[in-house]
Amino acid sequence: MNSLNLINRQKRLLFISHSQAELGQKDEAKRSLSRVEKPKNPRILKLKDNLEYRYGLNGYVAEKKSESDLILLDKKIENEEFYLALAA
Repeated sequence: MNSLNLINRQKRLLFISHSQAELGQKDEAKRSLSRVEKPKNPRILKLKDNLEYRYGLNGYVAEKKSESDLILLDKKIENEEFYLALAA
């Protein structure tokens, strides 16, 4: 698989996992995220890490976060997703 196809696949999996996590489907979100293997693109890596932290997935504890922390984290996720969507 060439690198462009790999990046597009990883982006789709991240968008899907975000939707799943937001809907409370954490097991499905974990499976989707686990398929994003060893991302080399720094934006994909940041988005993956932020999603895992935000929703308490794949090694992150689902700890109670303050409202301001959630707003900041959601904004970071939104910015990364926006950039990746435009880079399609």
